[in-house]
Formats: sequence, C-alpha cells, structure tokens
Amino acid sequence: MAAEVIVQDVEQLAVRLEAPDCPFSIIGPPAVLDFDFTDKIKAMQVAGPGGEVLYLTEVGEPIPGFDLPPANSFVGQLFIMVLATQDIEYGAQTYRALGRELGPHIQARVEVLSAAHGAPADHRHSLATIALDACSLIEIDAFPDSATPRGLSSIGLPSGIAMVSFNGKPGAAAARTIFGNAGEWLEILPSNAVI
Repeated sequence: MAAEVIVQDVEQLAVRLEAPDCPFSIIGPPAVLDFDFTDKIKAMQVAGPGGEVLYLTEVGEPIPGFDLPPANSFVGQLFIMVLATQDIEYGAQTYRALGRELGPHIQARVEVLSAAHGAPADHRHSLATIALDACSLIEIDAFPDSATPRGLSSIGLPSGIAMVSFNGKPGAAAARTIFGNAGEWLEILPSNAVI
C-alpha cells in the first residue's frame, strides 16, 4: 500500500512539499500518531507523481520494543513497507513461513484511511508489525470491508507498489519470487545481493 521513510523534521518537510512546483501532494498533514504506547512519532502522508503513497515519519526518541533507524539526513531511508489486507493474521502467514513473527495488534487512528473509506476521523484501525533486519519493518494494516482488490496491469503486476525486494537468508543461491496472502509480490534476493 505505501512506503514509509524516516525524516528529521516532518513539519519543515511539509513546508517544502507545499511549493507550487513540487510533484508531491500532501494527503495527510503532519500529526502525532495516535498510539497508546508513545506520542513521539509524528508523520504525514503524501502522494507522489505516479500516485504512490509515502508516509514521511519523524521519530522524536527511541521507542521501546521497536528497532527504528535514526534519520541521518533531512529525508532518510525507507524503513517500513505498509501492507493492506482485510485480515492481519492471514496476511502475516506469508511472513511466518519466512521465519518472521507478527507483533501485537495495535489500534490507532489512521485519518487518511478513514477518509478514503468514509469512516469517522477518530475511528481506530487495527495494525501490526513484523520486525525485519537493519531497522526495518513490515506494517500490516487491516482495511475495512469497503476496500477493493488492487487491479492488475496487462502483464499481471499489481497496481501501485508492484513488488518489494528483500535480502534472503545466507546461502541462498538465486533470487525467487513469492506471492503473499494479501496479493503482494516479494522478491527474495541472494543474501550477498546489493540493492
């Protein structure tokens, strides 16, 4: 559904993205995320020139239980891929088969998601994360029943973010493609691959 990038100052980034010639449009202004366990994460959502959705996230201090990267530049690295599914547990089965466990379910307001599906702004959606290596995660968001499946291109690729590549386990000899339970495509690369 979306890619999440760590940033140093989401408010200042929003100012830059409001420039008339900027190819990005803000679809969710900067706001402190509505988590019960912290108020130190502030994010905004933008649509890119191809309609892709990016979450731009500032983390004010380390969050217990989460291995998140520091923002080493004004706009830092990609650190979360957000997966949409109507059933978090079913979506997580793909990653369990790869040896990654699902964290606890979290309830939070996701105003951009609520607005897209006609829910009240204060509606709390379910989500959970799967920890990966190198300070990165997969976030699985439970979408409402009103969500429709993504369309496919003429060659069968899903619309939006079509595929995500991950480094595989040591000793893997060749790349392989996995099709996840939520319709996602995963490319698992040999562990020595450079991406």
